[in-house]
Amino acid sequence: MSRATQKALALRKIRSSQFDLFTRKQAHSAGYSRLAIAERLESGEWIEVHPNVFREGSSLAPTPHQVLMAALLYAGPDAVLAQRSAAFLHGILDELPATVDVYRPRRRGHGIDGIHIPTSTYLHARDVTTVKRMDVTTVDRTVVDTAARHPDLARDVVDLALQRNLTTLENLERCARRMRRRGRPGIPSVLHVLSTTNPAVGETRSIFEARTLAAIGAAGIRAPVPDFEMRVNGQTYFLDFAWPDVHVYLEFDGFDPHAKRRPFVTDRRRQNDLTAAGWLPFHVTAEMLHRPHITFRGLAETIDQRTSV
Repeated sequence: MSRATQKALALRKIRSSQFDLFTRKQAHSAGYSRLAIAERLESGEWIEVHPNVFREGSSLAPTPHQVLMAALLYAGPDAVLAQRSAAFLHGILDELPATVDVYRPRRRGHGIDGIHIPTSTYLHARDVTTVKRMDVTTVDRTVVDTAARHPDLARDVVDLALQRNLTTLENLERCARRMRRRGRPGIPSVLHVLSTTNPAVGETRSIFEARTLAAIGAAGIRAPVPDFEMRVNGQTYFLDFAWPDVHVYLEFDGFDPHAKRRPFVTDRRRQNDLTAAGWLPFHVTAEMLHRPHITFRGLAETIDQRTSV
C-alpha cells in the first residue's frame, strides 16, 4: 500500500466519525504535511470551514450536523453544544439557529462569526451527554440554559421538551434550582415559567395546544382533559380539550391536530352528534390567546354554571 493511500485511509477513518470533517491537527496526525494541506486548500480539494477545520471540497451546502460538528472542532476537544444548538440536536427545536452556541469549560471563550462561546460557563459532568457522536448539554440543562438566555423562547422550549417526553417538569425544576445556587443569570424567570406550567402540557400535541392550556390556566379555569376520546352515535371523536363532567369542550379553529384521525367524518356531522349528546362547544384561534380573560370569559361562566347544577 502506497504512502498516499495510507494517509488517505487514516484521514477517512477520522472523517467518518465527524460527519466528514477534520482539523489541521488531525490531518497532520494522518501524515499530511503543512505544504500538502496548503496545496489541497489552494486546489479546492479541501475547504476551510472554520480556522483549522476542513472538509472535502463540494458544491453541496453543509448539513445541520456538519455545522454543529464544525463548531465543536473549532472550539476544541472539551467543547460542548449548548442552548439553542443543543435544543435542535435533542429535537426540542425544529430549526438550527444561525449562530451555534458552544460551551468551553475551563478555558476563555473566543467566538467567531457563526459560533458563540461564552467567556465563562459552569458545567458539571452530569450536565453533559452525547448525541450523534457530539458532546452536548443534557436535555434539562439545555432547556434551562435556553430559557434563561432567550426569554422569548422560554415557554416554547419547556412545553416542547415536555410534549416530546424528553424530560419531566420535576427534573427541569431541580436543574433550575441547582443553577440558581450557582448564580446563573435569568434563572428566576425560568423558575417562574416552570411554576406556571400546567403538568398536563406533556399530553398536548403542539405549541398551540400548550399555549391554549396556559391561557386557560391564566383565565382561572380548572384544567381540562387534553385529547379526550369518546364515542357518540357509533363514531369515535377526539376533543382538543374537554371538561367531561359538565359536557363542555374547546376546539381549535385553524389548527386540527386530529385531521388524520377522522378524514371521513365532516365537522358538521361531528358537531351535530356531540350537540345531540349534550356537549357544548367553544372555539379558539391563535389570535384569541393574547387576552385569555376576555376570550375564555364565557367558557369559565358556562363551566361554573354547569358545575353548580
